[in-house]
Amino acid sequence: MRRPGSVLVCTLVILAVLSVVGSVGAQAKCDADRDGQNSVACGGADCDDNDAYRYRGNPERCEGSLPDGRAAATHDEDCDPCTVTGQRPDGDRDFDLIPSSACSNPWPANMPASAQPVGCDLNLVRIDTGARRTLGADCDDTKRAIVPGSQVCDSNPVLMRVCLDKGVVGPDKSASDWDVRKCAGHCVPQPNGTGICVN
Repeated sequence: MRRPGSVLVCTLVILAVLSVVGSVGAQAKCDADRDGQNSVACGGADCDDNDAYRYRGNPERCEGSLPDGRAAATHDEDCDPCTVTGQRPDGDRDFDLIPSSACSNPWPANMPASAQPVGCDLNLVRIDTGARRTLGADCDDTKRAIVPGSQVCDSNPVLMRVCLDKGVVGPDKSASDWDVRKCAGHCVPQPNGTGICVN
């Protein structure tokens, strides 16, 4: 014969176990990628609950690799498509205060095709509507004198390459950081890496 007290104890134990199981299940639902950040749907800061290295407040970076081996340069760590680098010298090896164009963030998959990020500092980045990405505006991060709008000599001396300006660029400019233009005479390389056209 069972004692009433033992039945009560068993019932309480079962309820406690079910509560723990329910809590674990709810946590798994709110943090599917197990990065310790609840998803936005659950009121948390994780904008991508399928990527453990992407959530609001996570430090952005450009150089190196993520712990899973993916390149940091094309990964949006902090859920902000406008930030493409971390603290200098990350993504700014020439210290010209303009992030390298090698550093980029893809736009969120759920962003409408006609939309683009807002609030980006267009003195630092380009909005590439063709490739749906935000990237640093520095075409050559090894030469401080080369900034958006700078001209350099092409391998063909009658051509010049112009670093694309900051701002918004369309699909026709997605493949390259440079515009190629014809020089009226020939291009003369300068000591700082730029070039000038002379007759």
